[in-house]
Amino acid sequence: MAMFDLKMNTDYSHVNSDNFDVFLSPHVGRLTEIFNKYLDGLDFKTKVNLADFGANDGKNIFPFLKIMIELIRRRSASCEIYVTLNDQPTNDFTALVKNVEDKT
Repeated sequence: MAMFDLKMNTDYSHVNSDNFDVFLSPHVGRLTEIFNKYLDGLDFKTKVNLADFGANDGKNIFPFLKIMIELIRRRSASCEIYVTLNDQPTNDFTALVKNVEDKT
């Protein structure tokens, strides 16, 4: 019996909104499919909460937020959407705030 040592890459620091096309774009179809299945069960008369726990500077989540918000808006233009970006209190939130301001 062969034994395989599978190691998961946990360093995603190279994947962010600056290089979305290279690393994430090929997976948008699958991500859209998964998120649409989740949206099928929602009642858009209430609000939708999107959260990232471990937001760091926010760059890793922005491409996904854009996709998720676009999919929600296709189903309901009036649905309230709340986004929560959370991280450890010891992290510097200056970069996160700046990047959020740049995206809005």
